[in-house]
Amino acid sequence: MVSYDYPEDRINSLEKDRKQMQTRLENLQYAMTVVENQLNNYNNYDKQIKEVYENLYCIVMGIVIGLVIFVLFVKHY
Repeated sequence: MVSYDYPEDRINSLEKDRKQMQTRLENLQYAMTVVENQLNNYNNYDKQIKEVYENLYCIVMGIVIGLVIFVLFVKHY
């Protein structure tokens, strides 16, 4: 077994560095979670916008078809 003899201040320094790296990793994980949630929200928003446009298209087309049918029937009578 290999033995490493570090002075106490070196061990403390390494422990401090480890804690800093752990904190940075946790911050990075949090930031990635926030970005992922924002992307999911954007995708949901994009889907909602598409649904609104589809509904609006159906309404407009229904009105146009209704007007065409109305005009055709009015011409006949």
